[in-house]
Amino acid sequence: MCFNLAASLIAGTIGMTAAAVIRGGLGAFIAYYTLIQFAEAGEYAGYNLRRTIHVLLSTQLAFFTVATWQPTPLYNALAVGGVVSAIAGAVSPIEEDEKLPQYGVGKRLGAVMTAEYAGIFLGMLSQPKLRGAASVLGATAVASLLARPQWHRDGAPSLWCFLSAVGAPLMLGQGK
Repeated sequence: MCFNLAASLIAGTIGMTAAAVIRGGLGAFIAYYTLIQFAEAGEYAGYNLRRTIHVLLSTQLAFFTVATWQPTPLYNALAVGGVVSAIAGAVSPIEEDEKLPQYGVGKRLGAVMTAEYAGIFLGMLSQPKLRGAASVLGATAVASLLARPQWHRDGAPSLWCFLSAVGAPLMLGQGK
């Protein structure tokens, strides 16, 4: 999650603006993952949107695969992985535990989502026009992991907050 309601709204606005400028498959993917910021804003505003966030998080690989489709064996595997991840997110319990991230994502779904993000990264690397975006995704993932305490709830920046607010503008000019 972003730090607070305002940060979530700002990150969401920046991400959507960058997505509108980038357009195409990469722009659509950025717009999709940026929706997480607006769902987080709803959480900060007092609405329980954890199931919505679970679904958004777990369907990213499926959305990425459709938005950037290439008829290759890798993309066939990504499509299958996207379906598995989407199902896992839809049926996974929302766990309430202070040691878990804000979304209530447990270890099983967390592992599925890690594989999902690796698939997105590989999909980006497989397309020359998306390799720059893969670099931004990789650097942003490392930065977000280094910037937060181990699954600490208060003020722990998330990968998708960073990707919306910082990564999306860095992808301008990519995917064309």
